[in-house]
Amino acid sequence: MQTKYFKCVFLSDVILNADTATEGNRDVLDFIPGSNFLGIVAKSYSELSDKGLAFDMFHSGKVRFGDAHLSKGDLRSLKKPAAWFTEKNDDAKNIRVHHCIPDDKFKEYHKNGTQLKQVRSGYFIQKQDLAELSAETSFAIKSAYDSSNRKSEDGKLYGYSSIRRGAEWIFSVEADDQKLLEEASAKLLGEHNIGRSRSAQYGRVEIKKLDGFKDYSDFDDKEKEHVIIYFESRAAFFDENGQPTYQPSPEDLKLPVGSKIIWEKSQILTFVYSPWNAARKTRDADRVCIEKGSVIVVGDLGANFNLSEYRKAIAGGLGSYRSEGFGKLLVNPSFLTKADNDGLLQLKFIKDKNKDEQTQSQIAITAKCDFEKWIDAKLAEKKLEFKILELLKQEFDQNRSKFSPITASQWGAIRAIAERSGDFSKMKEYLFKDPQTRENRQRDQRVVDEGGFLRHGKKMKDWNDKDRWLAFKTIVETVHCNLKDDSATIKFVILFCSEMAKNAKKQR
Repeated sequence: MQTKYFKCVFLSDVILNADTATEGNRDVLDFIPGSNFLGIVAKSYSELSDKGLAFDMFHSGKVRFGDAHLSKGDLRSLKKPAAWFTEKNDDAKNIRVHHCIPDDKFKEYHKNGTQLKQVRSGYFIQKQDLAELSAETSFAIKSAYDSSNRKSEDGKLYGYSSIRRGAEWIFSVEADDQKLLEEASAKLLGEHNIGRSRSAQYGRVEIKKLDGFKDYSDFDDKEKEHVIIYFESRAAFFDENGQPTYQPSPEDLKLPVGSKIIWEKSQILTFVYSPWNAARKTRDADRVCIEKGSVIVVGDLGANFNLSEYRKAIAGGLGSYRSEGFGKLLVNPSFLTKADNDGLLQLKFIKDKNKDEQTQSQIAITAKCDFEKWIDAKLAEKKLEFKILELLKQEFDQNRSKFSPITASQWGAIRAIAERSGDFSKMKEYLFKDPQTRENRQRDQRVVDEGGFLRHGKKMKDWNDKDRWLAFKTIVETVHCNLKDDSATIKFVILFCSEMAKNAKKQR
């Protein structure tokens, strides 16, 4: 089995809903399902079919597109296991591993009235200790557009919850054949669109190859009495009657004959959803899944059970839908075995030093309540918006006559580039990069790189006349020096283009 790792960077906000329903409040996924990456490669289905690779790539299970989890640097996060519990009203948030807590301790909790609360959400990364990781989300209200009346369509408002741009994720692609892996890698690299509302402002991502990445490898091979199976991804199993089940048998988990699943020590989270089939324009049958983060404890493994061999046997995943990243398991990870005699996890969550320093400095100045902090943040936001509008009015008044030959469609195209760029330096490259000519020695010919949007095409003559492209570049750079904020400068460019487009229509 061959494996390659990739980093997925959000260039814009991305909508990843937990289900396919369109009405009501929809939950946002906190990971990217492997089916999204399978779909990117599936766009080349005809090409791969001509090469005779389509069946092996998509239908045989020989290629498995893993889920993407949030990352920090080159560390990939994992879902907090359902076997983690904390005591209610425990400010220290000490974690107790459920299957490691002795029966006497449970009786003591009952006698003292101590309640344990299950950890059901969130992600963490583990190096030496643990650190929490979460993606920032945002909510926006949009309306449908009535093209005939050129206004928002009445009675059609939509609320979109999305994960903010800039988030970085790591995922893997596994294949039983090196050729299939290389084909999948070539199709994945570059910029793509995933999630919902891809035709609008959402869903732009960039996928890069990640060399030298080492996946989670801190396992406890000394555990002999029990085996702890952690579900790194979702998993789907079927019983002997072909019905989906939440209780996989030892045979489903490739465990030795005679082994026994200890259900009273296991923690199973569940999930049901109906995947949308874009080719057939309908939903497929419901998928009944064991949710990632679930934990199964197995005993009676026999004297001949070899933990290392078992880990290799299930490396390709278990259950159904493995091509989409289902069925990936970890066996005896240290975050489920390193507990003392009372079940207290010996790994500790480290605090974010930057956040601690900010908090301490705020306390040293004044102890502000949450409402005061919110007011301060809103005032800072409004102050920045006012500065953007002030610069917008100034630059528009000074330069609208200079750009009179530029059409509204040109300004609309520039605005679209600014919206999807997600990065100030990339926006400048997409707009102002000079055309270049280079020699291709292999083919003995000259190759011309067109350059940025303003540096090629039919309208380049208008932009070159009176150095309008250079004047626009100077405006952008001057505003960036004033605002000292990449996102705010991009917002300025979007608003500037909107005003210039309106001005161009008036001058027709």
